[in-house]
Amino acid sequence: MPATMSVRELATAADKDVEEVLVTLWYADIEYVTEPSSLIRSEDLNAALRACQLPARGDRRRKSYWASQLGVEIAELDALLASLGYVSPERARNIPKGSSSRLARMARERPAAPPAPPVDAVEIPSAPPISWKVIGQKEPSSFLTVDEVRSIHEALENDASQANDPIWPPGVKSEDSLASAIIRPQSGHGVEPKYPTVEMAAAALVHSLVHNHPFHNGNKRTAVVSLLVFLDRHNQWLRDSVDKDALFKWMLEVTNHQILPKGFIYDQIADREVLVISEWIKKNSRPVSRSERPITWRKLRAILEQEFDCAIGPRGTGVLVERTIIERGFLGRRKLDTRRFQFVPAGDGREVGLGTIKQMRRELHLDDGHGVDSVIFYGDERTPDEFIVRYRSLLRALAKV
Repeated sequence: MPATMSVRELATAADKDVEEVLVTLWYADIEYVTEPSSLIRSEDLNAALRACQLPARGDRRRKSYWASQLGVEIAELDALLASLGYVSPERARNIPKGSSSRLARMARERPAAPPAPPVDAVEIPSAPPISWKVIGQKEPSSFLTVDEVRSIHEALENDASQANDPIWPPGVKSEDSLASAIIRPQSGHGVEPKYPTVEMAAAALVHSLVHNHPFHNGNKRTAVVSLLVFLDRHNQWLRDSVDKDALFKWMLEVTNHQILPKGFIYDQIADREVLVISEWIKKNSRPVSRSERPITWRKLRAILEQEFDCAIGPRGTGVLVERTIIERGFLGRRKLDTRRFQFVPAGDGREVGLGTIKQMRRELHLDDGHGVDSVIFYGDERTPDEFIVRYRSLLRALAKV
């Protein structure tokens, strides 16, 4: 057996899905592995093998292992080895050299043992009854539509194609499953919504997109970006402490139903998981400040020219921004007024200072006092493409499992 192996090689040996093996290793405190190509350290390999119910290094040399595989006592194993022509000292812990292949063939050909009587079996208790509760405070003001989630998936397809790692097969696998996933956050008991907060509605959306499998591929990635878009629509973002690795591990745990406490038999699993996801979102999200925000001159220029019809030209070493507005004068008469602001940008890709933006908006009558708040000025929500760019490394990692 090699001194180390990758997660993918371990999954192949154990005949398990890669993402299932990743979650299994994390629960075995082998948390540094994050993708199929991650190598398991030599000192952790035995624990990894046993966690996946495979023999560890050295196990195949031990009499105790083969006695267990063949369902015999050590003395019976010694007699069996002798009948095969292998002499084994009575107190030897290891089998004779060269005998493992013969024993392995016998273990494969051995009839399946009848199930052991459940006399000494440890009884797993049932989980306490589910206690449905409201998690979060803010009521959702709008929900993602089928077309919006479809567009998110298409944006992911385009991004993956540009990286020469296309989502294949592309597109929707089941329109009914997609519609069901989108309508679930809006469901309720009579007139009372079942998911009355942003956190709970977001949790229901993520859970449904992951487990309904509405797309042929890319369901986890679509769920992540849909979560980010939905939170942003309600002025919430994930905290900076939720890095790529943390979000990756959490998404795989959600996918593999590994988010409920161990050691219980559960009923109403879907509802229980949505509550746990809701708690996670509440803990790991924060309100977004919609005041002035860092923005590059390239993007600010596009906002001024495209959204507010400003004229921008060179002036000395800087630029002059002009905006013509209509003002009401004496007796309601209208007059044209040209507002101007001059400054020196550091470069197209460099951020403009927050103080400069604030002064510019005031001079151009693009501030709160003139009916243009930050939501209107910057755009009320980010596009899926922005989240795809920001979380691209995470989405690439999810594509590999």
